[in-house]
Amino acid sequence: MGNGASPGAFCWTGSALSHGSPPVRPGAAPIFTTDALFPADAQEAVLSWMDSYPLVETSSDVWRGAMDLCVAHQMSSWDALVLNASAVAGARLLLSEDLNPGFHWGGVRVVNPFALPLDPLLLSLLG
Repeated sequence: MGNGASPGAFCWTGSALSHGSPPVRPGAAPIFTTDALFPADAQEAVLSWMDSYPLVETSSDVWRGAMDLCVAHQMSSWDALVLNASAVAGARLLLSEDLNPGFHWGGVRVVNPFALPLDPLLLSLLG
């Protein structure tokens, strides 16, 4: 890859796409929902990312881990699913402005990509 980012370095979620900020490094596993893009643009972005990045299926095991998060940390099922799928994918960072920054689960740390100062690991991945 040449940029020092490992394939599971970070995942992108939440409303970051509404800020016009798609994943910026190879290895990002994009996961998003937003109404900030026109449907055809969102479709094009998702299809392009599906061709470029590995996907994590929402299997029963991924859902089980997500439900553990819901019970233990009072998370919504969607947030828990995104976080657990990121862990299953081997991500180290989950970029989200919606989840609690600094929260850890399964080797994944939640980071708000818009918070200053930027997270040191995020800075190193962005090089």
